Amino acid sequence: MTMHQFGDARSDARSDFKPFLRRFGSSERGNIAMLFALMLVPIMAFTGGAIDYTRYNSVRANLIESLDAAGLAIAQIDAINGPDIRNLSGEAREEYLKNYGQAVFFENFKYEGLVNDLQVDFEMDNLTVTPEATGKIRTLILSTLGPLMNMSTNSFAELNMSSDTEITRAAVGNTEVSLVLDITGSMSGTRIDDLKAAADEFVDVLVRDDQSEYYSKVAIIPYSMAVNVGASAAAARGAPIAPVSITGATRQRPVVITAPGHTFSDGDRIYITGVNGMWELNNKAFQVDDPSGDTFELRTLGGSNVDGRNWNSYTSGGNVDCTDTGCRYKLFVNAQGNWRVHPLSNCVSERSGAEAETDAATTSNPVGWVYDATGNPCPSLEIVPLTNNKTTLHDAIDDLPAAGSTAGHLGIAWGWYAVSPNFTNIFTGDSAPGAYDDNEIAKSVVLMTDGDFNTVYCQGVISQSSGSGSGSSADKINCNAPEGDSIDQAKAYCDAMKDEGITIYTVGFDIGSLAGAQEVMADCASSENHAYSADDGDALKRVFADIAQAIAQLHVSR
Repeated sequence: MTMHQFGDARSDARSDFKPFLRRFGSSERGNIAMLFALMLVPIMAFTGGAIDYTRYNSVRANLIESLDAAGLAIAQIDAINGPDIRNLSGEAREEYLKNYGQAVFFENFKYEGLVNDLQVDFEMDNLTVTPEATGKIRTLILSTLGPLMNMSTNSFAELNMSSDTEITRAAVGNTEVSLVLDITGSMSGTRIDDLKAAADEFVDVLVRDDQSEYYSKVAIIPYSMAVNVGASAAAARGAPIAPVSITGATRQRPVVITAPGHTFSDGDRIYITGVNGMWELNNKAFQVDDPSGDTFELRTLGGSNVDGRNWNSYTSGGNVDCTDTGCRYKLFVNAQGNWRVHPLSNCVSERSGAEAETDAATTSNPVGWVYDATGNPCPSLEIVPLTNNKTTLHDAIDDLPAAGSTAGHLGIAWGWYAVSPNFTNIFTGDSAPGAYDDNEIAKSVVLMTDGDFNTVYCQGVISQSSGSGSGSSADKINCNAPEGDSIDQAKAYCDAMKDEGITIYTVGFDIGSLAGAQEVMADCASSENHAYSADDGDALKRVFADIAQAIAQLHVSR
């Protein structure tokens, strides 16, 4: 039955019902007629009121939900400042946002046909968006009371309805967030593109354009086999021992090297590079023998004299490096039992000892070194310290690579360090994190991964105890990681962070049934409500936007 048909039927019912009431009321066969007449209207009012009030509440609940959705949408699109509104300001921008909000409202409101004179508007200022709606809902049962009571105007035909809500645009206070991003090989292809899109939107939502009263800053911590700290490497793990310059090399057996000022001892293992002329020396490890003054003889790592009688003549240049941890090159026995040399990188690894899983300053507790292999190199992209410069953040996101294994615990550690006041020797100036006990600063870390953590270190080289997918055994040192596996270290870092009042959000990107990744995501999150999952790129963008809004406290406040 259509609404028109229903109205005709209701009118017919009233016309048939009125003569019946007159006949019934004139009956002289007892007081029942009078009692019925007196009770009929209250009964209809009570029953009809219950029905119409239930209907009214359903419509009003949907009205409020639709206002909330519209207000949140306005606040979000205003914060993102996309290309459609980037060049709008003043009244033009406000009009665009109001029209956008009304479109979202009517997309969500299901009862537009039941409400007369529906008006929707939005009040906006720098901190809040206030959606407002007024209208009159038509009644089904109560509307019959007016004609029954011979009222000239039917005041029961409509019920007035109004509502407003309030959306808080941003946190009142300062915000420091580390965005810890998985850029391992499994993220290649469309996955890294999805991550870039999600991270870009995260930055746009979280970093406010107006930083005059409170700041909102983001650090980007990309991680794969380790974390690249760039020029801060020396301050984080120490400066490497400088090489000694070569000034001569003899064509004899054994070869005699002249390196003024060297301090090598008998049996030391060294690495030679950059020699002109006698190129046969370059990029090889040797053993020092019979050091005397500025000279020493060369032996192979097996102890034999190095025969240079048929080599080219030395002409100039060259460097001799030590090969222990802390030198520019690391000589080690790999997991296959063979000698291997890896160069020093600007990546860093976990530290050992009492301060292993703390944020103690690196001035007295340096982090670990990383000597990387060509098959699993230090990621090219350096970390970005806390900043509110959106261009800097977007440029870094656009440059996210996808290669290498997964040292997730190192990403977590540096996500913590980037917001730790104990790391102001590394992060200085505007990038210096605020104090833990500053009640006006909210600190958060967002941890994202698409796989199990599998890479740990021993003496600055990927350890033989690293898990599947952590590279070739030829590139791993033949010792186990002293601090345990990556998952256990990650959970320890997260627990310590939470003890400092840092909120941790986790995002598992299509991790499926990967037990290790699921364990870390669940354990590291500040609560179940802080642990998110995303099965595809669209879901990843929604999750990042939700987290950004949560951190920025973009919420319904009334």
